[in-house]
Amino acid sequence: MFFAENLAKLNAKLTPHGLELVEHGERYRLVEAVRYRLTNLPKLKEELQKKYKLRFHGDSEPKYWYIGSEGINILSKRALKSDFLGEWDFEYDALFYIKEAMQGGTWPASAWFLERKYPQRYGKRDVLKQQIYHIHIEFVRIVLEIINDADPAIKAQVLNELKARKIDIGV
Repeated sequence: MFFAENLAKLNAKLTPHGLELVEHGERYRLVEAVRYRLTNLPKLKEELQKKYKLRFHGDSEPKYWYIGSEGINILSKRALKSDFLGEWDFEYDALFYIKEAMQGGTWPASAWFLERKYPQRYGKRDVLKQQIYHIHIEFVRIVLEIINDADPAIKAQVLNELKARKIDIGV
């Protein structure tokens, strides 16, 4: 009852990513515009396997992914909701558009990608300073705990050395 409509919705989501489900006998074969396209989209592959019982035909040539009778039954039962591909859809779309913008020469997309992929080299300096500050505070806290548990003579020696260097640790 809902199969044709659901198949059209599913294909509308898959087509921009170089994938399409087409009739292949009693199955619906997943046609990949680029070989191994689905393999390079592991989250989508997992969603399709889980929700629509996508299977791999690898017994003979040609090898391909398909949705069989079980998946067809799922697609036939009720209209697909807007989130029928789960979180993958949002995440992949965002990454797809960022990559597309980068390839088109849009520098903010490239900058955003580099900031997140390599934060030590390209991250915003204020964020890095904040991270270093928190590491420093944690280090000082650990050292103070060790000093407080130390022999009173060692504790006095360390505190005197810090005072001589004009380092205020609030003790």
